[in-house]
Amino acid sequence: MRFFSALSLLCLFVLKPACGENISLQIGKHNIHAEIANTPQSRERGLMQRGRLCANCGMLFIFEKADRYSFWMKNTPLPLSIAFIAVDDVILNIEEMQPNTLDTHDAQG
Repeated sequence: MRFFSALSLLCLFVLKPACGENISLQIGKHNIHAEIANTPQSRERGLMQRGRLCANCGMLFIFEKADRYSFWMKNTPLPLSIAFIAVDDVILNIEEMQPNTLDTHDAQG
């Protein structure tokens, strides 16, 4: 499994950190510094318009309920990988997303 320097994470479990807060995550042997997106506005904005993202940095999208969510890369100039994570912390799928595209990337569960 290949990780890009920018890793965007989708989280479907209940976690209540403040919007805009940064947290540290460990996935296997990878340490990731993630900005929280847990409001409709912060999730809609995501990583749009960012020209760079530090190595091992990303965004954790938190939703109130488990469901199938889709993402696209509109106005996002960075190539990203997205991991869809289930309620039980299992990674459902990882998708590679190309910059500035409207292709949708969906959770497989």
